[in-house]
Amino acid sequence: MIIFMVIALNPNSHENPRSPKRPGAHRAATSPTATAEGSALFAERTRRPWGGPRISWPATIVYSATWALFLAVTVMWVHAGGINELNASVSQALGSLGRLTGLIGSMALLIQVFMMARVPFVESALGQDRLTTMHRWLGFSSFSLIMVHILLLIAQDDQSITGMASTFWDMTWNYPGMLLAVAGTAAIIMVVVTSFKAARCSMRYENWHLIHLYGYLGAALAIPHQLWSGSDFMGHPTITALWWALWGITAAAVIVFRVVVPLASSAYFNLRVSQVDVLDNDLVRVRMTGRHLERMRVAGGQYFNWRFAGEGVTRAIPLSLSAYPDGRSLEITAAMVGAKSHRLSTLKPGTRVFIEGPYGRFHKHTKSQPHTVLLGSGTGLMPVISLLETLPVDGTDIVVIARASSSAQLPYHARLEELCALKGAKFYALTGHRSPGSWQPTGHSLDDDTAFKRLVPHLGESDVFICGPNEWMKLAAASARRAGAGEVHSEKFAV
Repeated sequence: MIIFMVIALNPNSHENPRSPKRPGAHRAATSPTATAEGSALFAERTRRPWGGPRISWPATIVYSATWALFLAVTVMWVHAGGINELNASVSQALGSLGRLTGLIGSMALLIQVFMMARVPFVESALGQDRLTTMHRWLGFSSFSLIMVHILLLIAQDDQSITGMASTFWDMTWNYPGMLLAVAGTAAIIMVVVTSFKAARCSMRYENWHLIHLYGYLGAALAIPHQLWSGSDFMGHPTITALWWALWGITAAAVIVFRVVVPLASSAYFNLRVSQVDVLDNDLVRVRMTGRHLERMRVAGGQYFNWRFAGEGVTRAIPLSLSAYPDGRSLEITAAMVGAKSHRLSTLKPGTRVFIEGPYGRFHKHTKSQPHTVLLGSGTGLMPVISLLETLPVDGTDIVVIARASSSAQLPYHARLEELCALKGAKFYALTGHRSPGSWQPTGHSLDDDTAFKRLVPHLGESDVFICGPNEWMKLAAASARRAGAGEVHSEKFAV
């Protein structure tokens, strides 16, 4: 069943814990006075986050630097006689190709680790969607090249199974740094194996994430053998120094932006749980207060990795804000579907909160088009709500599309109605079971692309923000692009 709703409610109404949902829908005009009051009500009281519209030059710098690094290691290989060795004996050719794949593979690993460091310029330039794609491709590319690197080097002198095993044993125990490299490669293999969908789905997220962190250890252990044993570095102090500098910068970025900055932010803002509410549909809402929140660089729609003092403090929960940051408090809402989210309902006022972030380009400052479309499903409506609250009432079109199995299961139904009335936004609730291969519910009469065009009058001049389950989000984003959306913003909460 599909229900299209354009709704206005009393702006003084608020949704209370365990309050019943309104079963019906109606249409009413929104007065200019109400929208003006709504714009003032949600005036931002925090600092603007890093990043703006996805213009070309920051992304161009990141992509150009990436290709320049790959070109540099190829030049290193050529300078060390790599091409000449290809025309020599089979043994020399295999050794030369082994060094090339090792150099390119280790550079891909370096770039991947740097991308995981959450460097503000890189994240604001690419956005979490592009970073996720680069992370995946660089990860599997570096792993594949490193495996080829190992096979080529141990096969260069003797291609028999016993000969390769003997060479591997000799290299591991007699070459400088090789034992560390073997341990690092084992850690990388463990990370890659657990990254496949089947393995990942069979594990708790926190366990998978802990194993994934071994990628840092693998990278750190795998590098020294190149500098101590590699012919591309031996006798070339300048190249060696530059290689160490690149890895030093990468290590520093990880330490600073994944450890130092989160610890400093947590100490500075001193967030504490102030209120916990259990809502309908197994939702839990947590409000937090702290100090200097008006100085936080955050906007509605962004997300943090949250940790709460006590049992489970080491397990981060990536959740977006479910209300605009007003400079006095932060709010998150989660579905109680796992041990971590269930623990939120047991938090006591005063519990210390540790944060990483804010992250993401899911906020109004990334807009490049005049109009706005907000599309959310399930708890993916939380960043939609906090983003909607910060949008100005300036005469441009705002369209909000909410997906849920039923009207009763639509999170913050009354709050969405109220916000759309305050902002003068069109609100469409698409309810019903999910249709396979579609972002729409079952029973829809239009194909996905046509539905977008019918629901959004100025799609070509609109920023489309999409948040929800990953597979549904991919379908919706692909459909929006095919339908001609001005720009599509869809982000996963974690890499």
